[in-house]
Amino acid sequence: MFDRLTSKTILEEEEENSELKYLKFIKDIRENNAELFERIKKLPKKARTGKESELVKDSLITFFRKGKIKKFFIADEKSKELDFISAADLLKCNEKTNRKKIPEVYYQLLKDNKNNFEYYTAEEVIGTTRARRNSNASKIIGYLRVQDTKKMTEEQEEYIQTIIKKVEEGNIPKKTLKNVKEALEKLGEELSNSLKVIGVLKSKIPEEILQEHYSDSRGNSNYQREIILSMYL
Repeated sequence: MFDRLTSKTILEEEEENSELKYLKFIKDIRENNAELFERIKKLPKKARTGKESELVKDSLITFFRKGKIKKFFIADEKSKELDFISAADLLKCNEKTNRKKIPEVYYQLLKDNKNNFEYYTAEEVIGTTRARRNSNASKIIGYLRVQDTKKMTEEQEEYIQTIIKKVEEGNIPKKTLKNVKEALEKLGEELSNSLKVIGVLKSKIPEEILQEHYSDSRGNSNYQREIILSMYL
């Protein structure tokens, strides 16, 4: 979260007030309560707790990670994905929040969230699920997949595949996606010109977004699923 939000791209998302307020909250803890910040850093994997919530009842939120993919799921009668803000709003509490006893149903709810996370991170559905949620992402992926790789150098081909992966994983801000899509469509008939397309990508996508592209370009298939934390509400 720090790596992405402290980059220049945060300026693009600031207007949406997405994760920015939580970044400031975490920075405040780091600067003014070093002991608490250290305790947070050392929380064990699979940490679990519970609390009363006025928003949802008898539900379990689980935060998963698999490589660079990070997702929140909430399960009650069935499991569904939560965006970061919705999850953070449900998870947040203060020093006066009482801990709720975790019931036996926790294990079934956790299993439901695990199964849903595995489904969403299966190699064959990563791209399609992302594309359904964001039409700009879908169109960009479509434009890039039809490029003639025979006319590209190995470096250019890898660059295209990196962009596709970043778009599929949701690691490119919405405003950037919109700008890229509009710039590609302005190419018109030259949209089949791979060099023109790469030129648009390089001019519209900040390099810091791709700073780990050489290690990430092969995807997340070799990573194991990790349960970071869960909270019963």
